[in-house]
Amino acid sequence: MTRTRRSPLLVLAVALGLLLTQLAAPATATPAVSTATITGIVRDTGGNPLSGVDVLVHSTGFDPATSTVTGIDGRYEVEVPPGTYRIRFEVPGGRTVWYLNGSTYAEADPIELTAGEQFAAQDVTIEAGAAIAGHVRGPGGSPVAGATVWGFGPGDLWLGRARTTTDTDGRYVLDGLAELPYRIAVVPPAGLGLKVVWHDAVTPVAPGTTDDIDVALAAAATITGTVTDQEGRALSGVSVTAWSPIDTWVAGAGASTGPDGTYVIEGLSPGEYRINFRRADKTGRWSGPAMTRALSTPVVITGTETVAGIDSALTPAFAYTAVSDLVVPDSGICDPIASGCHLPFPSNRFTRRDPSTPTGLRVSIDPASMPSNTAGVPVDPTHWNELDGFSPSAAMLLQVPDVDLVRSGAAPVTDPARSLDSDSPVVLLDA
Repeated sequence: MTRTRRSPLLVLAVALGLLLTQLAAPATATPAVSTATITGIVRDTGGNPLSGVDVLVHSTGFDPATSTVTGIDGRYEVEVPPGTYRIRFEVPGGRTVWYLNGSTYAEADPIELTAGEQFAAQDVTIEAGAAIAGHVRGPGGSPVAGATVWGFGPGDLWLGRARTTTDTDGRYVLDGLAELPYRIAVVPPAGLGLKVVWHDAVTPVAPGTTDDIDVALAAAATITGTVTDQEGRALSGVSVTAWSPIDTWVAGAGASTGPDGTYVIEGLSPGEYRINFRRADKTGRWSGPAMTRALSTPVVITGTETVAGIDSALTPAFAYTAVSDLVVPDSGICDPIASGCHLPFPSNRFTRRDPSTPTGLRVSIDPASMPSNTAGVPVDPTHWNELDGFSPSAAMLLQVPDVDLVRSGAAPVTDPARSLDSDSPVVLLDA
């Protein structure tokens, strides 16, 4: 049998190679910890864990840097970058405590954290808070189930800090409230024809007490109508809102059209309302029809009546039908120039099918898209809408930057007669 002898030099070289390879291989680095961790428990005065408490970690007195919510065991855990923090605990309903047992950001204990530090906060105790309870009743004293009851504290504008819903007996309970004055607002469920009611007295609330605040809802007025397209087909999902003179950013009442295009706006008090119709693509119009709120036709409510027939026929969201190979870009409900709507031709966006015309189309300009004259009255397109839907050419507006008008020979704005030459462009603005 033949044996192979390894050269001592070869064995040594292999050993040195393995050693150098091990020395050259970089060691696996432990990733550096760049955050700190805060943990703790929130309890009530009986020592029971409180779940659903908002835990907000602030680095300044403004918006929190991060937040979390306590679990069923009252525990919370958050990670934050190194820095100095103050912790705010907020019970649904508005009761707030700052760590540790402070009532404001200035009274809170600052917590200084370094990278990798795990800070175990002391347990925080939050009182159960106060409660406001009562009943909501409709005309005749019958209970109103499913009404939304809001509690608005100081500084609350659009939404109250506490909310609940009445049960089948019309009873509601707003609990977990801070020691603050509250205003109560009740929003009736849809379909009952009742108006939103604010309780006329500010209700002081002290911890551990319950004030029985009963609210009576009154009948309200209603506005109804139907929304269709220009050919009378029902449009569903259109947002219809009623704007009173004091409404600015948000309408006071509204509804959406159903599959048959009808809508019902309930809960209206006596007054003047302007109705806006808007599709999901944000196109639409005001009642009248009009393109702006100021030019719209108001709907006047005098009592608890139902005002019917506030209808609207919306132009399509650009249901463009081509003739031959003509392609027209989407320009909304009109071709915009500056802030006005002009030049509706030759886009088929402004025609409708009519087999009685040579082209099978007829001009169909939405009155709401027309510009207004100096008196603020929109131009009436009635006679235009009698025309065949054919246009031999399109008006064009061309901007040419850095052009030398003298060398080009174009007619200046001071010589309108020359602009009539067949080979002369019209200079509208030389700036």
